[in-house]
Amino acid sequence: MIPAEPSLFTRLAVRISLVLGLGAALLVSAASYYARTAADDAYDRLLLGAAIQMADSLTVESGSLIINLPVSAFELLGLASRDRIFYRVIGPSGATLTGYADLQTEVDLAAIHDVPVLESAHYRGEPVRIAVVARALSDPAVSGWAHVIVGQTTEARRALAGELTLRATVLLAIMSILALAGAMIAIRYSLQPVKHLGATLRRRDPQDLTPVTVVENCGPSLLPSIIS
Repeated sequence: MIPAEPSLFTRLAVRISLVLGLGAALLVSAASYYARTAADDAYDRLLLGAAIQMADSLTVESGSLIINLPVSAFELLGLASRDRIFYRVIGPSGATLTGYADLQTEVDLAAIHDVPVLESAHYRGEPVRIAVVARALSDPAVSGWAHVIVGQTTEARRALAGELTLRATVLLAIMSILALAGAMIAIRYSLQPVKHLGATLRRRDPQDLTPVTVVENCGPSLLPSIIS
């Protein structure tokens, strides 16, 4: 027995579902990319702001470089409660004044002056985002460039990106379901004349070659269609 072919409605429904599914997948990918970009931008601003505050706190008093790390900088980074913070302050001589001496950066510190630098790296086996800020010191006793390196783990930004992506995915799923339901209703309604024509042809004698008259109920009125 030859298997019955899928109906026209089924074929249209499958094709429209595939198109909607592909479009939704592309939109979810785009939403995920923009969510990661937005999360990185937001947390990079916090990280850079904290590093600048630390650099601005460096002062020279009585011929010595004084480091008064502001509490507000750590409070700023503390907004990302999931993350761990690492910092290092390097004097003009290249010696570590305070912080984690093994916190390294791949950028050339001698080339960092007025423009802060952000980079991604790994520290103690974990991915971190690093900000490097330079501070010029012009005191006769201490002159040159001091550098502040601040590292932050990436758990909070990944969580934010995941939350934004999830919300976008749920919204896209709802919109896709509504679009698919609307398309199915429109297809079903549009194929009513074909359904009526098929029913009429099944009731006719195969030898009857007279014109076919199909009367379909379209709302409150009856619209006749003559098919020769």
